[in-house]
Amino acid sequence: IGPERVKKLTASVRELSSRPGVILMDEHLFDSLEKPGLFGDPLHMNEDGAVLFSTLAAKEVRRLLGPPPGKQ
Repeated sequence: IGPERVKKLTASVRELSSRPGVILMDEHLFDSLEKPGLFGDPLHMNEDGAVLFSTLAAKEVRRLLGPPPGKQ
């Protein structure tokens, strides 16, 4: 997508994040995964990339939302 579309999407996300109850992950959280060896094609992660992405996302969700009730 082009720079103007990115700018518009970014503005939409920032507007959404200002709403009550909306929690966003850091926009640079997955920057370390931007490596060719973690992708099967330009858009889709391979198995190794998917495992790393899922693990990182799960840790961040837990950090942001806290542990499940009864799992301190």
